[in-house]
Amino acid sequence: EADSQASGCAFLGGFACDSAANRSVIGEAEGGIAAIVAAMRHHEDSAKVQAAACWALGHVAAHDTTNRNLVCEAGGLEVVITAMHRHQEDRVLQTNGCWALVGVAAHNAAFRQRFVEDQGIAAVVSAMKHHKNEGYVQEFGCRMLGHVAVDSAANRSRIAKDGGIGAVLGAMRAHEDDIKVQEYGCW
Repeated sequence: EADSQASGCAFLGGFACDSAANRSVIGEAEGGIAAIVAAMRHHEDSAKVQAAACWALGHVAAHDTTNRNLVCEAGGLEVVITAMHRHQEDRVLQTNGCWALVGVAAHNAAFRQRFVEDQGIAAVVSAMKHHKNEGYVQEFGCRMLGHVAVDSAANRSRIAKDGGIGAVLGAMRAHEDDIKVQEYGCW
């Protein structure tokens, strides 16, 4: 059943990719977000399901305020962070987890605060440290930490306490030729 759930999540992510109409269908009309979150809860030990579900949530939430709200209401932010903590060594899950966090929480102050309260900073920093050579982990990690830091002195202190400054500097050093890592690292 885990393989079927992973395939279903991967389909939903691909279906939502670059299509506002498809994102709306998944989010509002068909209950797709709740199904993705349920798959994550039911298959916590399957890194394959978690990775596919994170990818799907990132695409469903990207550029869609309504879906971001639905993801958070369904507990999506928490299950992504939990998956990242549980499967720290899985490169694909960490990449997709960081992507999902940016898609869901980066553009909403209340969601950023939930991200902080749910140990999201530690999850992102851990992903960046475990997967130093993975450019997308570094890019999305820098991006998420930048969004969290931008409007909160308390969050900036938490990022420093959790090793985020070192993780961002490490990313910038290791990926000198990656324009996105450099951009979000400086942001």
